[in-house]
Amino acid sequence: MQLMPSTAARLGVRDLYNLNENVAGGVLYLAWLTHRFQGDLRLVAAGYIAGEDVVARRGLAYRNPEVVIYVSRIRANCRPQLGDGRRLNPALVRSRVIQ
Repeated sequence: MQLMPSTAARLGVRDLYNLNENVAGGVLYLAWLTHRFQGDLRLVAAGYIAGEDVVARRGLAYRNPEVVIYVSRIRANCRPQLGDGRRLNPALVRSRVIQ
């Protein structure tokens, strides 16, 4: 998974090139984003690709074409599991919260 160095440090990932650490950190980050954005898959995906602070400020008002395309692809891929492809169930995500 792709983690920014500051996010990796926050998640306790010491070696971004260590597959186990990287994937564990990425899964934890996605769980944290799910909690932060109350399960809204659009915001979770946008937060992952564009940065959580930008999305927290702008919400769904992001205009970057890369973000729009990425979020659309994630929603399309998740639609069979989620129905409308918009909302994850945060109760299914068990994670510690990043301080």
